Amino acid sequence: MKRFIKGLSLFFVVCMVLSGLLYVGLAAYYKERFYFGTWINGIYCTGKTVEEAERELSAAYSYPGMRIVAGGEEYYISAEEAGYTFDFVCVLEEILSRQNPWMWPLQRIHGKLQAEPQVEVDQAAVNRWLENARFYKEREKQKEFELRIQHTSSGYECVDDRSHILIPEAVREAVYQGLSQSSSRIDLEEAGCYGSLRDTVKETATRRMFAKIREFQEQTLIYRIKEDTKKVTPYEFSLFLLTDEEGNVVVDERGELVINEEAVRSFADSLGEEYDTYENHTFTTHDGKIRDFTKGTLGIRIDRKKEAEFLLSWLDDPKTSLRIPEYRKENCFGDRRGIADTYIEVDMGAQRLFYFVEGELVLETEVVTGKGRFTPECVCYVYLKETDRVLRGESYASFVNYWMPVYGNIGIHDANWRSEFGGEIYLSDGSHGCINVPPEIMGKLYELVEVNTPVIMYYDS
Repeated sequence: MKRFIKGLSLFFVVCMVLSGLLYVGLAAYYKERFYFGTWINGIYCTGKTVEEAERELSAAYSYPGMRIVAGGEEYYISAEEAGYTFDFVCVLEEILSRQNPWMWPLQRIHGKLQAEPQVEVDQAAVNRWLENARFYKEREKQKEFELRIQHTSSGYECVDDRSHILIPEAVREAVYQGLSQSSSRIDLEEAGCYGSLRDTVKETATRRMFAKIREFQEQTLIYRIKEDTKKVTPYEFSLFLLTDEEGNVVVDERGELVINEEAVRSFADSLGEEYDTYENHTFTTHDGKIRDFTKGTLGIRIDRKKEAEFLLSWLDDPKTSLRIPEYRKENCFGDRRGIADTYIEVDMGAQRLFYFVEGELVLETEVVTGKGRFTPECVCYVYLKETDRVLRGESYASFVNYWMPVYGNIGIHDANWRSEFGGEIYLSDGSHGCINVPPEIMGKLYELVEVNTPVIMYYDS
């Protein structure tokens, strides 16, 4: 029994000695190597030294470069262009330093660790790259920054070169920091690389001047020209301002804007040119032909002189935003053209009359017009209706049952002295200018047609 106890004791002593030697050996081992179960950046680093782990982490790490957003455009600087270098030595040494080699039986690093490399960027290389980048070169070329008022197709605008300026120093720092942090993208706007210059007395005066101009050109004046609506645009208002030879807006001794009266008169003329229809019509005939007319009594003609006078007065004291212009001629019934869907059409080349009501043909007949081509081409209207009239001229007096004058002394009436109508009668035996209609048709036409009905008369060739 004593021998057994003695042998057992010796066994325990030997085990303790061996365990001590194993403990001390592994403590010495883990002093230079990572614990069991250590993963860094997805790489199994158990038992590896810092140098061994660094080689594997470096081989697996990749940083191609960084995108730079400037002025809405994107640029790219590669790691090579930036002189970008990296290593994991420091971060691995820091991880290893957190290990207590003498506590290896109890202290194990579990889970997956993430480690960022220590990065170095060549500032000089970054600066060289920036000097060749278009957004940076354009900023470097711009030595003067001004605030100016400029006339454009939208009116006057304030062009401010002194605000939202790229700051080179801030750009260099932002790009350097982005690369140092291995960023894949930076936006110079978000990085605070833009700024504004402080206004001097000159810029303050310019801003005040533009505020006056903007208030002037953003006024509201709407013309209602029959069925049409025309709003005076900021550009059109801007043309009313007097400028000097260099294009600068002029102010008087009180600092008030000066009106260019000639430009106002030109605008009134342009209104007439755009909207006048008196002696200015385009008409589509019954057979689809498009005809232009420069003669007649139908339509509107804006009084351009009075309109210019109104504008000059309004610009001095704008009391209303709605304007109905004054007219020199205003013979229209419906839209400003005066030709709606109900009208009389006289095709004098074909010697035929057509009466349309709301676009539908209601009556058609042969006629006889002025001898040769005595009846004029024009756009006019029925301005009177009478019955039992005697039409008198230098050598004639003719009784008619129905009389509808349309253009001066020229009208539409029955002609009971004729037995034939249409064809080429008008060339040799035409009227004195009126449109002769068969008696049995004229009575119907007279009953259908109302005063102010448009009349379009033309030759087909």
